[in-house]
Amino acid sequence: MQRTLVLFSTLLLLVVLTLTVSAYDKCVAVNALSLTYGSIGATYETRHNDTFSLVLGARVSSYGLSRASFTGLAGVRYYKDSTNMDGIYLEGKGFAGITVYGVGSSATFMIGPGVSGGYKYVFDKGYTIDAGLGLGIPFYINTTSGFWVGVDFEPRIALGYSW
Repeated sequence: MQRTLVLFSTLLLLVVLTLTVSAYDKCVAVNALSLTYGSIGATYETRHNDTFSLVLGARVSSYGLSRASFTGLAGVRYYKDSTNMDGIYLEGKGFAGITVYGVGSSATFMIGPGVSGGYKYVFDKGYTIDAGLGLGIPFYINTTSGFWVGVDFEPRIALGYSW
């Protein structure tokens, strides 16, 4: 936890030291908040045109030998009045994943739609900070206990680099 806070503070300081915006076409970012709940989530974003971009992402979680999960996502972001892939955005996405509970035990498959919104700022040197909140409606199928539907909220404070 302390290492995460030191990393976050250092990256935030680097971001604050550069203050002018340039045009960027691609971005990679890591959700620093996901580290606080035992996973790591990263995204890759590429510009489609002046207001839309394509987002691909993955999240991996591990809880020792008892549980491991992987989730992938694909989405489209809409930026209002932006040519730099920054500012206020809305995102629609689809995601799918699997969670395995120990060797030889059950597995849960998940798929669903989601939406998110936030604000992304790209500094002159390409450092990026992205804050937002997402909502997903996952449909779960477990190999032993059947089917259910959930609601997933995901806060986002991502630090990254744009080029």
